[in-house]
Amino acid sequence: GINGKYYLSQPWFVRAGTMLYLGLGGDDLSTGGFGGNMALGYDLPAGKRNNLEFTLRADIAQLRSNTDKLTPIAGLRLAYNFNFRAR
Repeated sequence: GINGKYYLSQPWFVRAGTMLYLGLGGDDLSTGGFGGNMALGYDLPAGKRNNLEFTLRADIAQLRSNTDKLTPIAGLRLAYNFNFRAR
């Protein structure tokens, strides 16, 4: 997927984007297409250059190839972000 991240105020941010997804069924590709996502997140400092990212996200995708219905998917993401640039 391709996402953009915008800081509302440090450390709160929103993220939105598009994604390409593929679904496997058995030994074959069963579905695929485009979807979208959006998220609200918080960066918690975990050192001078690194942080923990907490994100509440929502994706929308067509999960079955035999229907035109889009399915919303909600999730919580926890990530450890490394920053290697010199300050």
